[in-house]
Amino acid sequence: MMWQKASIGEDRIDNSRTEGELNRFCEQWFICVLACSEEAICTCYHHLE
Repeated sequence: MMWQKASIGEDRIDNSRTEGELNRFCEQWFICVLACSEEAICTCYHHLE
């Protein structure tokens, strides 16, 4: 299983999270990742198809 990190700021994801946990995190934070300012810390992992 490969995951691609898209982040602004430091990495805040624990790689021991399950796929479902990462998917939920991504759903909650992906918009934040896209919209966050340079000062914000936002990280999302998404599954590489």
